[in-house]
Amino acid sequence: MRILVVEDEVPIREGLLDRLGREGFEAAGAPDGETALRLAAEAPFDLVLLDLMLPGIEGVEVLDRLRRHGDETPVIVVSARAGEADRVLLLDRGADDYVVKPFSVRELVSRIRAVLRRRPAAAPPGPVAVGEARVDLDARRVTRGGEVFPLTATERGMLALLLRHRGYPVSREEFLREVWGYDRLPDTRTVDFHVVRLRRKIETDPENPRWLKTVRGAGFVLEPERGA
Repeated sequence: MRILVVEDEVPIREGLLDRLGREGFEAAGAPDGETALRLAAEAPFDLVLLDLMLPGIEGVEVLDRLRRHGDETPVIVVSARAGEADRVLLLDRGADDYVVKPFSVRELVSRIRAVLRRRPAAAPPGPVAVGEARVDLDARRVTRGGEVFPLTATERGMLALLLRHRGYPVSREEFLREVWGYDRLPDTRTVDFHVVRLRRKIETDPENPRWLKTVRGAGFVLEPERGA
């Protein structure tokens, strides 16, 4: 598995490259956003570790450019920004996970392995109606009100799981096991952040969701169509 480490601080970058190499990964380093984009264009990577505070092209712009060009390579953001707003912003723009500095290298490696072994859950084939939205898992997109919203691999996996259990709540633990691939469950709000992002694509009024609802103490449920 090839991993691109985008980090401008030399000790952190070299330390991660060394550790990832000892863990059996093939890792390459990039000290800035421009180098990262060039390396990503030259050869495919299986995962990108992306710092935000980079010289020149910042991490957010690197992520935006990758996604705009259709690159769905999983991206784990590694940043000193610990605020919830920062996490939501990056997940909303297509990041697959978010790790706050300073971090445990052991936990980071565990998250890398979890993302790499992630598998989409089975779901009904073809487009599925969710209120005014049409969810097409094969094409990885949601269409609503004439707009097309691309789905990341993580969002597709979440929707597949929700559709498979439509009308019944799916717990955060189930999401973390089935979609993220975690064996040991971390203390994280990643699932909640991704649900917020999915509501923006599915719901007409994301602040007052009608279809993707929270079930207190149980998780999240995708409501069935009336008469279904």
